[in-house]
Amino acid sequence: MKKKLVFLIILQFYANLLLSQYDTLHVIPPVAISYLNKKTELVISTNSTSIVTVNIFKSNGQFLFDTLVVKDFPVRHIIENTVPGVEQLTNNSILQGEGLIIHSDKEIAVNLRNIANDLFLGSMNGNYSLTSKGQKGLGSNFRMIGYRSTNLVYGIMALENGTVINVANTANQQINLNAGESILINSIGLGNIIGTPITSNKNICVSSSANFEAPGGCGDPIADQLIPDDLAGLDYLIVKGAGSLTLEQSTIVATQDSTYFSINGGANALLIHAGDFITISNGVNTFDYKYILADKPILVAQGSGISCEAGQTILPPLSCTGSKIIQTKDFLGLTYDAYVISHPISIPTLNGVPLTNPIVVNSDWNLYRFDETKVLNGADILLESTSYMHCGILQSGNGFSMFAYFSGFQKNNSVDIKVVTSTGTNSLIEGCENAQIIISREDASADEIISISTLGTAENGVDFENIPIKDTLIRNQYSDTISINTIFNHSIEGNETLHLVIQYIDHCTGIPYTLDTSIFLLDYFPMMTSTIDSLNVCDETDTEFSLSSLITKGKPPYSYSWLNGLGSNDTIVLFTSNLIPNLNVYTLNAFDNCNKSISVTFSVYDQCPITVPNVITANNDNVNDYFLIKNIEDYDQVKVLFLNRWGNIVYENEYYDNTFNGENNNLKELPSGVYYYKIEVKSSKYEYSNSVLGQNIITGFFTIID
Repeated sequence: MKKKLVFLIILQFYANLLLSQYDTLHVIPPVAISYLNKKTELVISTNSTSIVTVNIFKSNGQFLFDTLVVKDFPVRHIIENTVPGVEQLTNNSILQGEGLIIHSDKEIAVNLRNIANDLFLGSMNGNYSLTSKGQKGLGSNFRMIGYRSTNLVYGIMALENGTVINVANTANQQINLNAGESILINSIGLGNIIGTPITSNKNICVSSSANFEAPGGCGDPIADQLIPDDLAGLDYLIVKGAGSLTLEQSTIVATQDSTYFSINGGANALLIHAGDFITISNGVNTFDYKYILADKPILVAQGSGISCEAGQTILPPLSCTGSKIIQTKDFLGLTYDAYVISHPISIPTLNGVPLTNPIVVNSDWNLYRFDETKVLNGADILLESTSYMHCGILQSGNGFSMFAYFSGFQKNNSVDIKVVTSTGTNSLIEGCENAQIIISREDASADEIISISTLGTAENGVDFENIPIKDTLIRNQYSDTISINTIFNHSIEGNETLHLVIQYIDHCTGIPYTLDTSIFLLDYFPMMTSTIDSLNVCDETDTEFSLSSLITKGKPPYSYSWLNGLGSNDTIVLFTSNLIPNLNVYTLNAFDNCNKSISVTFSVYDQCPITVPNVITANNDNVNDYFLIKNIEDYDQVKVLFLNRWGNIVYENEYYDNTFNGENNNLKELPSGVYYYKIEVKSSKYEYSNSVLGQNIITGFFTIID
């Protein structure tokens, strides 16, 4: 069953944002050629590590063939007919099926090379080399451009029925085309039409070519695909090849009125009107360069080659474009010179080997050189970098040459803004958990202003530290971080909301973007401790005792640290034999998961409890004659009160010193019997629980025996 190309299905891919020159759809208009034996070599590569299926059609929907490709293994195919070249250059003729449409299930890059073997039978010799711009090569506003102003032929192809094309200053001012149809416009006899607008009511694709470009007496076809005006940029790098001064030229076209540009930092030149152009020399020596910097978007076409064998390419802007992966094949049997333009922040690799000895263009760009001695004949050219790069390859030999530029034409600034919280959620505890606004971008060729608005119930400067209303990423700055630091304001307010609105205008595309997100701020409840802060122990026997504290609130889990190296648990076990006399102090520091802390001090006193006798024998035999309270010396004050059975006070002493021998305060002997005692013990060492602060009351009965 024959495959058919359905334009309506393909058109749904136009809005995709794609990487580099890799795309799932490549639409290539016809170009002018002039050799008798004509073939086209098709080189296809991909950055996909899984196998990609590629379908190749003529622009009239005729299926040609399928192929498969995978990363690091570009494929080459020979198309035996004239597609996409046209030798007959009759203006006003509507052409059928002279373009190519290539569709794939994953992104691919496409390079077409015209092969002429009419002079060297059995060998393959190159002429033009066209790199497809993918869907970025489709648009409705173009300008005619070429590396110089003679012999140019423009191929225009429609993708939809009812396409109306307007070309100013030509005999073909309005052209009506249907899907897959195309027309060639020859500039010969039309004067200098570089800069002339090409507009349409629907997307089209356009080529710039010459069937016989002869800058030095002999000639080649040249061709490349144009880019729409909206892909024009501000900065370009022209690198001279080994060709003649006539061949080594480039043309700069303004897309807006009053456009200023400089070359290698020199004086500004002015292009007064949109469409005005200037043609300049690429330089004197091979690998001379010219850095073009404009204040408004411009288009640049560069010529290069060997001897009189010409090549032409439409340059991409340096900034906001490029590729991190460039893969192709060298042309069989031909030598070549090549260069890579890369950001200084990374070093490109060729077939896995880092390139060396860069030429420093400026603080933004380095220029690397390589040639066919770095790659085996017929092998793959595999370039990779961690930053965006551009590659020009000038292949030559046996009187033939081709110039191709491998890069990407999409605006790939891709500013990435993330709000990252320390919790991994969208809620933060005030004064405990913070967040960051992380701004990063892939292109840093211009300043980028990020506007930040803080809305919601949370108050700026009260619930969180002041967040700036804008952040500027300056030129050559690839990332920045803004902290959102919450504040513990010692008040319980309930949950509050911080609503962030982040806005910026992408400096590569001019498209405004808005990001908004909400963060919930939760109250922080300070840690609390529930524990005794004093303890009375007696070292008469070596016994163990423990100290511990119950921590609540704050943010668990908690960690602990006892001073004097006593451990990192919430409880420690001690022995009375380790105590020093009187006061022993132990301190526990507790930390929560907010790194907040609370300190607990334990006062441990070496103080044995008092022991009260229950009988005395006041008979002066020196045995148990006194009311002796054991350990009385450990206390500041011991007050005693004795009452008889009728509740009458018979003895009292505010500072008892173990001298009661059965006599009342009047030194009269008390009769034998049972008496009630009330002992109040005061101590600066220990704050007794369940009593008046600093004292303890002990009651009971004792007996006096004569």
